[in-house]
Amino acid sequence: RNAVGAFHARVRVLRRPRSTMCGNLGLLLVVNSSGRLVVRVVVPGHAEELKEPAAILREMIAATEIRGGQAGGLSAFQFATSGSGVTAPVVGRVRAIARKRYPLADDLARLFRSQCPSGKGKDTGSLTVVGHTRFATGSANKLPELHPHDWGSSGYLKEKQPFEIERIWSWDRAAAALVASPLPFGVQLTHNGDFDAVEAYSGIVLNSELGLWLERALHTPNSTTGDSPKMVGLISLLRVQGRWAPAARLAWLRVVCTRTTDVSDGEQLSKLAPNTCPPAAVWEAHAALLEAAWKRHAPAIAIPIGTDGRQYRIASAGVRALRTDIIEQLANPAARAALQPGAELWSATTVRAFVHHAVRGWLVADLHTALAEALSRAHGSFGLQAHCSVEPGAVVLGCKGQPMGIAFSVSMPLVLFGSEASALQVAVTADGRPLSTRLDMDEVGETIRVGPPAALVEGGYSALGARARLAAGRAPSTAAAPTTLLLSGGQLELRAYSLSGAFESTRLQLQARCVSIGNCTPLFDPLADLVAIDLLQTPSVLHTIDKDWADPHSANRAAASELADYLLSRMEARRTARLDTVDLLIGGVEVSLWLSEQIAADIR
Repeated sequence: RNAVGAFHARVRVLRRPRSTMCGNLGLLLVVNSSGRLVVRVVVPGHAEELKEPAAILREMIAATEIRGGQAGGLSAFQFATSGSGVTAPVVGRVRAIARKRYPLADDLARLFRSQCPSGKGKDTGSLTVVGHTRFATGSANKLPELHPHDWGSSGYLKEKQPFEIERIWSWDRAAAALVASPLPFGVQLTHNGDFDAVEAYSGIVLNSELGLWLERALHTPNSTTGDSPKMVGLISLLRVQGRWAPAARLAWLRVVCTRTTDVSDGEQLSKLAPNTCPPAAVWEAHAALLEAAWKRHAPAIAIPIGTDGRQYRIASAGVRALRTDIIEQLANPAARAALQPGAELWSATTVRAFVHHAVRGWLVADLHTALAEALSRAHGSFGLQAHCSVEPGAVVLGCKGQPMGIAFSVSMPLVLFGSEASALQVAVTADGRPLSTRLDMDEVGETIRVGPPAALVEGGYSALGARARLAAGRAPSTAAAPTTLLLSGGQLELRAYSLSGAFESTRLQLQARCVSIGNCTPLFDPLADLVAIDLLQTPSVLHTIDKDWADPHSANRAAASELADYLLSRMEARRTARLDTVDLLIGGVEVSLWLSEQIAADIR
């Protein structure tokens, strides 16, 4: 009665029109030099053998299905051990709609074993997997709408389109330099939450409009109807490190365009609106000029760190010289017009800004930078997992308004991540033990990169958002606390960036957030018929409910009577005073939100 009395002054009703009930899951595995899934531990002569990835994923899927088990999918990138630069990964993606009274976890694990790389083999260096289960609310429960998504091959029209081959520059430690090679480029992503809109061009762009804009900016159609494909499209647009043509395109969209309709000849965006975003040939012409200038200045910009050539830093003086060189080449309007019709009208300020963004994007806009920018601009709620075909062994996670966590053991070359804590506590070793430590992400807004140490060493962001500069040829400045948490003997690192504070967490801050994992999640039993169990329990549950409501002194009955009286009085007041108010608030989280919506429908 007291709880109901709290509504006396003002009982309000709020109902979210659309909700998404789904969950993320995934793993990252680095393999030792012999290609075996074995973890060496401190105890001499003893080793712990990991379960195969499919078996671990099966348990994680079963634990995540509480967030929605109508359908699910997995994306796997397996990278070979390379003595120098980046090589093309083996890519596999499987998706499935749950069969009636049959465990989705079994179906996805079976598909993964048959169609995805396994992480085994002498040449295997790393395996990354991002996965998802869903309760379809934002789009139809059909295969093209299922996660994991990528912009180029998610949809009803080009479902099997492979990643496009591009000329991509990446660090080659044997050459101790950035080297160009033809590689397939693609980003695949899973998303738990709602992507409502994005901040762009000094305004708010709704998700549906963003999709139409991306189709023109990327010159790639996408026929899905859900909100999540737009997020992977946006991240793919922003991820331009080592890619001169996409870097030039992104610079044009940032600097020259002032509204979304600049890519549709000023017309309102729609499927029928024209596409006036310059085609790929224009950006390739820009790339030729930019790359030629880069080659003249490269030795003074990408500076190796240490003697092993594994990492490098960027020299700001060399970057300034590169930008000056390019600006001088573009100073002549005729030279700009030869690259792109209309560019002859650019002002000197526009030219400088275009060059700045093209060069900066090419140097630093990796997957972590791209996802962080997309998430900082996005409106909605987000649990994100993404991996990229040109970033071996790395996964980037994003969190804003949705739970995400990471599990690891310092000695093991395995990391788990996902929405459900129980999925992070599944058994990963042959003798049935879980990983030892869990780190929960900050739901206010945070991104985390986990994977082998990045080749580019940029320093860190302090609490003031200022990057700690690097001294020539040395590690990051000692003025900044270490911002990496090292795992698996240094094979893996974890870096976290706060979106709300604009700083990177220090190693001590990350360690302070870690908690020990206790008991292991019970093993998934594929023979258990959960529907049959529910049906057997239903009569006793209904009997308990009937008995409680038959008692005039029960708390449920008293509270319901009071609430009904107040709602009736509010209805009478609305009719008499002709008020248009909201009178009842019904709350729910994730799966219980579905129950809340059913209650709201019944009351209506």
